[in-house]
Amino acid sequence: MSFLGVYLPSDARALLENLQASRARSGPSRTVGREGVEREVERLLKTAHEDGLREIRQRAECIAGSLGAEQELQVLLDIIGTILGTRKAGLVARDVAARRRPDDPYDPECMERLKVLAMTLGRVAPDLADPHVGPGERDCTSFVEAYFTNYIEGTRFLVDKARRIVFEHEPADGRPQDGRDVTQTFAQVASIVPGEARASSVDEFMAEIRERNARLLDARPDKKPGEFKEDANSAGNTVFVLPDLVKGTLREGFAMLRDLQAPFARGVFAHTLIVLVHPFNDGNGRTARIMMTKELVGGGKSRIVVPTIYRSDYIGGLRALTAPGAAQAAPLVRAMLRCQSVTARIASPDLDETLRLWASTHAFLEDEKNARFTDPNVNVDIVWRRGIPAPASYWQELDLTAQLQDDVTGLIPLEHQVV
Repeated sequence: MSFLGVYLPSDARALLENLQASRARSGPSRTVGREGVEREVERLLKTAHEDGLREIRQRAECIAGSLGAEQELQVLLDIIGTILGTRKAGLVARDVAARRRPDDPYDPECMERLKVLAMTLGRVAPDLADPHVGPGERDCTSFVEAYFTNYIEGTRFLVDKARRIVFEHEPADGRPQDGRDVTQTFAQVASIVPGEARASSVDEFMAEIRERNARLLDARPDKKPGEFKEDANSAGNTVFVLPDLVKGTLREGFAMLRDLQAPFARGVFAHTLIVLVHPFNDGNGRTARIMMTKELVGGGKSRIVVPTIYRSDYIGGLRALTAPGAAQAAPLVRAMLRCQSVTARIASPDLDETLRLWASTHAFLEDEKNARFTDPNVNVDIVWRRGIPAPASYWQELDLTAQLQDDVTGLIPLEHQVV
């Protein structure tokens, strides 16, 4: 195949020649060997699809004799047949074998990340008892949790509006589906109580997350709530577990979850398993956080609420776990510990007081440049502006900054000002 004055081998020839033994005395081998060919055949299946892979196989059969590669051809036919599912030859590349095993193939890269997380979680054991066991405390905290978990995903209302939607059944002003998302999230997290039974098998676990996702998104039938995805999904540069690997990865992940005992470890792990797999078309993050609450509250420990102001730290922790190269779980675990620490310190049966304490932490702000997530403070004055509660000191500093900018602008001649 001519390319810029040189000739490139066809896929068929490249695969055959890379199965040949290489006896390089120094430096890298000139061929990738069987493991590399298995990965390349799997890649070609994604790009050329089954018909393209069959054409490559036919081409290899035609040229193997002229290349003296009859033995390599038999190996290649075994590899292609196994990856297409028409043969059952053993694969030597462990990651490819995991993705191509006949029963519940799984994503080995996802499992490696979860393994790193499980090892990190095994080194921490916070013991923050659930302070929201009373019905009043539970309802107030469940409202805050439902509000933030939806806000993070883009379902955004002002706090007072969300409050009326949940507790007074007020219409959502032309956004009935968004309103339903919030009320359904609240209904689920508010109904979780200490002693909640855990799933005893992976089938029960999968049935539960499907049922919770179906209830969460019951106003969005176009999202196929409760059904595992049929098409790949992604966020930014992260491509989640492919549809045909969802059940197998959940099965392998549940086996690791079953070995964890501490409620904090189980909650964060169950949450992250669902986030990394992303088994549904929508509602994955919210379903994951609901399951985290179930593990925590069911085990008698404080839930974890991730507020708006801490969204970047939370997302950053997940990105560190999925970054190319060595996965890091410590940033995510630190973020979860921080959120649980604050959540455990805010427990009141009065919703006004609950909102006031959360506002004292700057929780409702998106302004990460001028605000940070702080501990709750009963002595802080809270001021509401444009429907957003925050410490009076935050608004005062914002006003001062704006005034200084106005003063500086006033000193610049009009003809030199940039509009």
